[in-house]
Amino acid sequence: MKHTGYSEFITKYVKRRALGAPIFTEDTAKEVAKQFGTSTEQAKKVVNVTLKRLVDQGNNQLLRFDKGIYYRPKMTAFGPSKLNPMQVFVETYIKKGMNVFGYETGPSLLNQMGLTTQIPKYRYFATNRCQRYGDHVDTKLKVVLRRPLMNVTAETRAYLQLLDALENKDKTPIDVENAQERLARFAVQNSIDFKKLIAYAKKYYRREVVWQVAELAASMENDFALR
Repeated sequence: MKHTGYSEFITKYVKRRALGAPIFTEDTAKEVAKQFGTSTEQAKKVVNVTLKRLVDQGNNQLLRFDKGIYYRPKMTAFGPSKLNPMQVFVETYIKKGMNVFGYETGPSLLNQMGLTTQIPKYRYFATNRCQRYGDHVDTKLKVVLRRPLMNVTAETRAYLQLLDALENKDKTPIDVENAQERLARFAVQNSIDFKKLIAYAKKYYRREVVWQVAELAASMENDFALR
């Protein structure tokens, strides 16, 4: 395939992307490799050249946000829009399309679930993309990344959030009276299978969390049908 074929395909791919959405070099290279039957590494070289050329044309059809990340800006009265860094963070560490590989956890999850009215300074996330143990802080975005205890998928995300909430509620002050009811509501809304929940708790969490799962299940028996 001629080089012009690659460039034309990449240009059309960029134009199909939504305004203000991040365009990752890695993702673009995978699409090129799939289209032309080449390796991702080979495709990436052409992608880098083509995206740089589109930026260098200077008509704001494409802007560079950071290394390997571009976007099509929205035009405003004040000029081209900026790419939201949090959107880049989410697609890098939490979810891209239907592919889920991270979730919110820690004190910010407890606040989101209504278990505490305290608003933490940072938002906490567990992600498969974090390979090292311990907390990794981004002071600019005010987020903390940590490694999950098990692999995060669209199916396991809610289970992990509920288990993390049970584990962390002893570390973060719970200042609502109906905490157990809120946890039960979360379980029902996310169609939690308690057999799976207990199995995950036994395999990956402390014994105290297993007991809390059992207590939650017992408290729900009169009000909810457990799956």
